[in-house]
Amino acid sequence: MKMPKYIYNSIIFTLTSLVLVVLISLIFYKEFSLLHFINITFGFSSIFILFGLLTFITKKGFFDGITYSFRKLYKHTTRYQVIEDLDEMRMPSETINNIPFIFLITGVSLLFIMIIALLLY
Repeated sequence: MKMPKYIYNSIIFTLTSLVLVVLISLIFYKEFSLLHFINITFGFSSIFILFGLLTFITKKGFFDGITYSFRKLYKHTTRYQVIEDLDEMRMPSETINNIPFIFLITGVSLLFIMIIALLLY
């Protein structure tokens, strides 16, 4: 059974993030402790989850209406003749592919690792 590509990428991102957490702990704190691991992992998981949710909301088309409204307003208020390009521009939801799932899965997996480490602490 073949694993989907976004799951494989999420595993790679998670393992890379864990290596970065250990390196950051060793560089900034000059030691590796469970408390530093928990704190840094929380920061990484928060960033991944927030970025994943932002891209997920964009992918679902939330900002398309706002973009369309601003383009329409700009078309009616401008005096320049460069307006033809506005109709041909893509909406924000069309520019995003499976990135939200990769970041959300990575963020949630880092959050679970952090919770397990917190229970051990």
